[in-house]
Amino acid sequence: MRRTLTAGQMAERSINKRFRKELWNPLIAAVKRYALIRENDRILVLLEENAESFLMAKLFQTLHRHSEVPFDVAFVLDTGAVSRTSADTVTHLAETLDIPLHTVCGPADKTAAERLLWHARERRCSCAAAPDTLHSVIETLVQCMLSGNGIRGIPPKEWAGESVQIIRPLYCIRDTDIQAFCRYNALPLSLKEREEGQNTGFSRTEVRALLEQLKKTNPAVEDELFSAVHDVCLETMVAWTEKGQAKSFLDTYAF
Repeated sequence: MRRTLTAGQMAERSINKRFRKELWNPLIAAVKRYALIRENDRILVLLEENAESFLMAKLFQTLHRHSEVPFDVAFVLDTGAVSRTSADTVTHLAETLDIPLHTVCGPADKTAAERLLWHARERRCSCAAAPDTLHSVIETLVQCMLSGNGIRGIPPKEWAGESVQIIRPLYCIRDTDIQAFCRYNALPLSLKEREEGQNTGFSRTEVRALLEQLKKTNPAVEDELFSAVHDVCLETMVAWTEKGQAKSFLDTYAF
């Protein structure tokens, strides 16, 4: 007799089977290439009513069962940052998907990034997972360049204070594949609305429209832009910033 799987088990099976190429393999590639997880790390996943946070939760649950590197994960809902309806939705989906959820009312006077860091410290986590995807990286790069804000990317991980690292497990995963995962598993979730940032001459919507137009003549344009942030040659740059200090090619130029 075939064993009946729960919705959570079905979601994990879809990660390993149906979306192995689109979700599981890019996760493993990011974890290994960028050394996202260290031995005995404790990782915070802040669950919100969006597709990225729930995918991160199921990816980490699946990875926790198969990883050779021991680590722990804490799944948290901040009721102080969402509406009652949204909190109820997150709680229901977490129960449906077998995600053990800790409900906490955090401080209301903090930004999203500050809340993430606050909860990581409260739960004694060494890492906090941010929901940035491959498309987040590409859009940020293009938006900054077109808006005159320099060539800026999003790192796969970074320190936020002395004790907590921000890691980005979805770094190599596409938005379209996250949406497909939600549709396949009948999850009523949309992608998180991305912040525009400051002093941007082009909106995210305009950048996406531009990328879609470029894909008509070069279908690989997103892959090439993503590869570009991994192959920056400083020897060809006029000026850049390193650890908060302005640098120039004249600093080391042999006159």
